[in-house]
Amino acid sequence: MRYLKRRDRSEAERPAQAGGQFDVFMLFELKDSCWKVGFCKPLGQGTLPRVLRFADPGKITSLYERFGSNRLAEDRSAFEFALQQGRGVVGLSLGREQYEKLLRKRPHR
Repeated sequence: MRYLKRRDRSEAERPAQAGGQFDVFMLFELKDSCWKVGFCKPLGQGTLPRVLRFADPGKITSLYERFGSNRLAEDRSAFEFALQQGRGVVGLSLGREQYEKLLRKRPHR
């Protein structure tokens, strides 16, 4: 039993799941009429360097609808409540290409 628990824990710490999916958390916050969106790895493994900024909360909703890992009615209403409050966290399930984009820092314009 002890071996099984240790094995489950190490599998949970891996960022990639079967099928090449990567679980990340999207953190969003409204600051000075601009939505700041950051990403972090699960289990406190650190943040990803890519930070996005949006003027429209519809962009955040679009990300949630495309990549959201939980899509139950309760999860959707919790997400909408977080948008109304101006801050929140939601789990995303990304493919390898999207995950690698988050690993690269966007150059300044």
